[in-house]
Amino acid sequence: MRNLSIILFLLYFSNIKSQQISQYSNFLETAFYLNPAISSLGNNLKLLYRNQWTGFQGAPKTTFISYQSSFFHKKDLKSVSLSSIGGFIQNEKMGAFRNFKAKFSYSYSFLINSRLRVSFGTFIGLQQLGIDVTSMDLFDSNDPVVDISKTSYMFPDFSMGLLISNKNNFFGVSIKQLFENNWNNLVSSNLSKNKASFILMGGKKIKFSNYTFSPTIMTTFTGGIKPVFLLGFQAEYKEVFAFGLYVKNENLFSSQIKINISKNIQLSYAHDLFISTFSNSNLNSSEFMIIYTNSIL
Repeated sequence: MRNLSIILFLLYFSNIKSQQISQYSNFLETAFYLNPAISSLGNNLKLLYRNQWTGFQGAPKTTFISYQSSFFHKKDLKSVSLSSIGGFIQNEKMGAFRNFKAKFSYSYSFLINSRLRVSFGTFIGLQQLGIDVTSMDLFDSNDPVVDISKTSYMFPDFSMGLLISNKNNFFGVSIKQLFENNWNNLVSSNLSKNKASFILMGGKKIKFSNYTFSPTIMTTFTGGIKPVFLLGFQAEYKEVFAFGLYVKNENLFSSQIKINISKNIQLSYAHDLFISTFSNSNLNSSEFMIIYTNSIL
């Protein structure tokens, strides 16, 4: 079973290169991870834990922590500009593989008219890939692809994004992993290379009485790979309770529940159902998130 887990993971990792970028079920709440131009007005702390493919040996597990703090440059009726600084730390464990990222973020936002805002943002930091060969049962102990003398590799990473928004709408474009680092000194293969990804996302808020409805869409393009499309819908009642549904063109369906337990603290739980093509059973994932926000408005 361990050999099968490793083989399936390697196939999953190599065939779907877009998955080099983590996809979280709490899509809107982690949009900052996909586009550094997306910032919060105030102090924002997010803690997330994701357990993917529950019950599957060697399945991915992810922890994610992000923080943002913003401050005004100008604050008047005609022009409001602000900066936001912060970053995130992400740690993933996937079978014998480890992936650690630490990124610093900066974004600048300004009004171009009384209603429309433009924001620019960047991520810069480090990514470390590691492999624990002791947890692998190799068919060939001298496999030339896996070098037991090498356990990790660290390299720089850079991303950038643009966001255009108003009170009820947003559209963003970002480029992740601009440095297409080749880590074949860890896994001896010419295919072991990070690929840059282009991400487009947009959404709208529709308010009706005590309810707010938010349809969203996202697509990810990675060179030579089938694009990933996500379509979602979230309904919120009085900024107290929200329910969301999301579907992705990878046989993936997600549901989400959010509860604001206080003015500053929000809890969110998401559950994924992945219809597997290599297993007779469905592969479920769970994701739990805590958000603390202190607005400056």
